Amino acid sequence: MLKDAFSREPYNILCADSAEEALPILAREQVDVVISDEKMPGMSGSEFLSLVRQEYPDTIRIILTGYGSLESAIRAINEGEIYRFFTKPCNVIDLAITIRLAL
Repeated sequence: MLKDAFSREPYNILCADSAEEALPILAREQVDVVISDEKMPGMSGSEFLSLVRQEYPDTIRIILTGYGSLESAIRAINEGEIYRFFTKPCNVIDLAITIRLAL
């Protein structure tokens, strides 16, 4: 969905279906922004973004979640030092503005 939404933007968008699939991509590509869903197979988005923070501290981390609770937002922000937290369905325009500002 995000790849389609950002098809007109000047970004090289790389996609993965899990953290296990994403980690090798991060190892071989220069990635400026990582957007992760909180609910993924294998590990949560918070756990994944915490690993990203440890290995690639300059990478901007954004999380999407269907859980709109303040508790889950605080946990995600603290564990992965998340730049921004979006509840799903997220507003793609807000997400695009956030990415531009972060970069």
